[in-house]
Amino acid sequence: MRTEGHDGIDAIGPEGTELARYRISSGERVLMGWRRGNGVEVVDRPLKGRGRGYLVDRGFRCFEQLAAFVDDYLAQAAQHDAPPMSGESIASLLAESESEALAPLLGEGA
Repeated sequence: MRTEGHDGIDAIGPEGTELARYRISSGERVLMGWRRGNGVEVVDRPLKGRGRGYLVDRGFRCFEQLAAFVDDYLAQAAQHDAPPMSGESIASLLAESESEALAPLLGEGA
């Protein structure tokens, strides 16, 4: 997410603002932000055509927090080659967490 020269979170309006684009093997996607009563709502959807969209998070009131969130989201998308909110990404994260939790019990990672 571009932070230089930004107008802050106030620049995100109710009509929607593109926060970031990213590419995965299934195509290009876009993170959009909308101003809502309780802050900014973030949605992930395909840039073109049809496909699954995800409500990612809502309630951001601070641009720095929103920018950090978007940067982390894009890093996760690149790592998993899928939208971080997708079932495949969540399954992968759960498998990684389970593996990390079991490693000490199995005598691994010492």
